[in-house]
Amino acid sequence: MTGEKPHTEPGRRYMKVIIAGTRVKTPFETLLAAIEQSGWADRICEVVSGGASGVDRLGEHWARTRGIPVRRFEANWNRYGRRAGMIR
Repeated sequence: MTGEKPHTEPGRRYMKVIIAGTRVKTPFETLLAAIEQSGWADRICEVVSGGASGVDRLGEHWARTRGIPVRRFEANWNRYGRRAGMIR
C-alpha cells in the first residue's frame, strides 16, 4: 500500500479544499455549480468545513456523496465567545 487514499490515483496532484460560507439557506445546486465550474472537482481529496449550517454543511454533503473525507473544525463558542470563529 502506498498510502494513497482510495479515491485518488498515484502520480496525480490532489488538494484539500475549504468549503465554508454563509449560514443563509443556499440551494445545493448553487454550490454544486461552483464546484463543478472550478475545474478542480475531480482533484479534491478532502473537504475542510467549519461545521456551520448553510454552505459548510452542503459542502460536507457534497463530499460524502462522492466518498471524499471531511474534516470539520467547529467553533467553541462556549469557551471563546465571539472570537471562536476566528480561533478555530
